[in-house]
Amino acid sequence: MASTQADWRFCSKCFSLWFNGQPTNGVCAAGGEHTDRESNAGASTPPETPQGGPTSGNYILPFIHTGTNTQSTQDNWRFCSKCFSLWFNGQPTNGVCAAGGVHTDRESNAGASTPPETPQGGPTSGNYILPFIHTGKNIQSTQDNWRFCSKCFSLWFNGQPTNGVCAAGGVHTDVASTAGASTPLEAPQGGPTSGNYILPLVF
Repeated sequence: MASTQADWRFCSKCFSLWFNGQPTNGVCAAGGEHTDRESNAGASTPPETPQGGPTSGNYILPFIHTGTNTQSTQDNWRFCSKCFSLWFNGQPTNGVCAAGGVHTDRESNAGASTPPETPQGGPTSGNYILPFIHTGKNIQSTQDNWRFCSKCFSLWFNGQPTNGVCAAGGVHTDVASTAGASTPLEAPQGGPTSGNYILPLVF
């Protein structure tokens, strides 16, 4: 049975999902720390947060320490203790981290004086299992349009006029990409593009 972890937020600078339960706000691919406040993110006008308000909703993610996918869920998502983003750990490499190098699910000082604990309090991240749909609409207290970025491996929001800022350079993409590998990586669900993740949220 899955437990849950609240305090995940939309970053209005890089458009990724990040964990807001540490003493600092991690490292953003757009520069500085993540923020859940409205930001122009390099655009001519400030994009709204996914729910349309001035600050991000509070996303609450299910996680398991052991288990498998169901027909409409994808496990192997992890908290990165360097940049604080959610990233997919099911590829041959660990993507690209805004804090430098690749993502990690191990404790890291992330520039702080002492190592922050992972969200569940252990030495490694929990295994987040995200629901997804290929077509459909939001239901009450959910937000769809979240995607796997095949360049940096983070989860990012695809509901803005632009695609945010990717730690691997340029903007995020939901299309299969080499991501520095010799052959293109498939999206987590195995197709040429990412599934449409739908996240539970509370305000």
